[in-house]
Amino acid sequence: MIFKYFSLDILFLLPFYSFLVIFLIVEYKKRKENFFKCLSLMMFIYALSESLKLGFKIPREGFFSPYRFPSSHSAVSFLIFLLLPNKWRFWYLPLFFYVVSIKLLLKAHKLIDILAGVALALIGKAIFDKARKRIGRLFQRKCFHFFIIVILFLIYINFTNLFPKLMTLTTFLGVFLLVTWRKIPIIRDFVEFYDPGRKGLAAFLLSLGVFLASFLSLAYMEEVLFYSFWVDFGASMGRIAGKKRKSVEGLLISYVFLFVPFILTKKFNPLFLLLPLVEFASGAYDNLTLPLSISIFSLLFPYRGITLQPHS
Repeated sequence: MIFKYFSLDILFLLPFYSFLVIFLIVEYKKRKENFFKCLSLMMFIYALSESLKLGFKIPREGFFSPYRFPSSHSAVSFLIFLLLPNKWRFWYLPLFFYVVSIKLLLKAHKLIDILAGVALALIGKAIFDKARKRIGRLFQRKCFHFFIIVILFLIYINFTNLFPKLMTLTTFLGVFLLVTWRKIPIIRDFVEFYDPGRKGLAAFLLSLGVFLASFLSLAYMEEVLFYSFWVDFGASMGRIAGKKRKSVEGLLISYVFLFVPFILTKKFNPLFLLLPLVEFASGAYDNLTLPLSISIFSLLFPYRGITLQPHS
């Protein structure tokens, strides 16, 4: 059933996806720096939207993403409107309204979801621009990591039992790319932009951390992925508001963002209060240690919710 609606969704939105691909190809050919800026911003908006969906958990049926608020398609499609030159915006508007109309007609979203997506695009772009000026490519690399976490979360929700096997394949693919990335031009550009110092190791460590956490306890992957996103996001906001690198000021700000998943999920594990410290102390290996720590803390304190009921 899920593939039926997922395929129908893609079929109706094919004009939008085609425009998106053409837009990115043109930017890649013209100016790679702007291409990666646009791509990072799209990944950031999509990841932020999906993470909020996974927090609010307002359900819908028959779609790959099982929750509806806010609308990720509306957020990304409106973001493209903001990225286009002024002379092209008028001609793009019919496509934006087409995307919104299809989502409403398929009952994938309600009007409030659409409006929230548009607002998210505006707010997210402002955060991205501020972060890019403050910490440069470091934040764009983080956008890529946010995107990976959200995609893994969606895969986990839809293919829970297969998740460890899928993560095994992902890990082997990561090893292959680490060895061969220099031979494929677009992957070489991708790695050199997002991880110039470590040549793709950061993203690989993230996948490896999630892979190992899935074998420790598949039952707690929701916590692993959701808190990985928000702790990493909070640490990034801390660097923007504090110093460019890890600092005590940034650590304190990351604690503020730690309460976002507490509030959204109404779940509180006191050991999770250590997560910003784990991220802070792990240095370049935080992508590996953070998922593992969340899994271990969940196993040590196996309770969920304000009533502290055991995890089923």
